[in-house]
Amino acid sequence: ATGLSLRMAFHAFNSSRTGLLSASELYSGFVWLGVRPSVDHVHAVIRRLDADGDGLLSSDDFVAGIIAHFASPPDESS
Repeated sequence: ATGLSLRMAFHAFNSSRTGLLSASELYSGFVWLGVRPSVDHVHAVIRRLDADGDGLLSSDDFVAGIIAHFASPPDESS
């Protein structure tokens, strides 16, 4: 994953080539990165980042969400 831009990562995860990431594609992307999230966690990520509420992530949703996650301070409740 080293050297991939966020948009390149999105397109690598988008195996259906629809331009929209499904929960299963996001899960597979996480696994490819060596992360094993629960199904509930993947669905929570989709709900949090999905700007139009269709249950899919656009490239813009994905990029904006990743940038916002890493630009914000850590959640102190964890």
